[in-house]
Amino acid sequence: VLSYGSGPKKARYGFNTSQYVRQNVDRIKEHFPDNSIIVRSHWPDEDAGELGVDCITSRETHLWSYKNISKQKITSLTGVQFLMDRGATHILKIRSDQLIPASLFTQLSALARSHKLFVSEVYKKEVPSVGDFYFFGTADTVRLFCLSMPGSWMSNRLSFNNQRSILLNFLWKRSELNLSQIILRCTFVDDRKLLNRHVATFSEKVFWEVKWRGDHMTNIFTVDDHPFCWGIEEIHEIGLFQRYKNLVHDFKNFSKSAVKHILKKMWFHFNSFYSVFKN
Repeated sequence: VLSYGSGPKKARYGFNTSQYVRQNVDRIKEHFPDNSIIVRSHWPDEDAGELGVDCITSRETHLWSYKNISKQKITSLTGVQFLMDRGATHILKIRSDQLIPASLFTQLSALARSHKLFVSEVYKKEVPSVGDFYFFGTADTVRLFCLSMPGSWMSNRLSFNNQRSILLNFLWKRSELNLSQIILRCTFVDDRKLLNRHVATFSEKVFWEVKWRGDHMTNIFTVDDHPFCWGIEEIHEIGLFQRYKNLVHDFKNFSKSAVKHILKKMWFHFNSFYSVFKN
């Protein structure tokens, strides 16, 4: 599934993803020539191009969501359901604006023996959060992960941090624990056993070989100073005060983005009303 992705802040505006999509498709076909189904899930105004694969269009939502997470949810779920309807047993989801290295595809056959979800990275200094640049697992597992993504506004949201909300929702749906137990064990205590049962990461080598909107990951994130790690056991222990600071920081960022959106909408409607009144 190649779906919606918004680039890093330093990426040049208007990056054309067509070349990356074509190269990713070629690499998948090279490694899995006889047993792969590829679909590009995109929006109505995007050029699908001649890729020799199925392309499906999602109906775009105009409701606000923090960091456009609902757009990722819509295109990913649409693509996942398309593949499941055609009998896919395992699914790899990647972004249309990232060029995935061959080293990732060589790992898939071995990873397919596990029922864990494999993600691109985890965050090392935060209450457990997972990355979603690319992820892989059984079809049911990947679908559950996509369903765990927040929707518009506060829909399906268990944290003001997108990546943490996805993980909490995923573990709640996947494990035998109730919601209060999940929040307690993953927000105030680092329950590595619980995480290890359900989540794992691709290798660090794969991450640094990815190209994102024309730039190498090593130019976007400093190798010696970045927020990620590759392995649940590498997540740092943090104190309660730092956890509280993280929660406050996430709430501030979420609220700032929401208020900014509301003010833009109010300004738009005011200008529209003023134009009608003036005329």
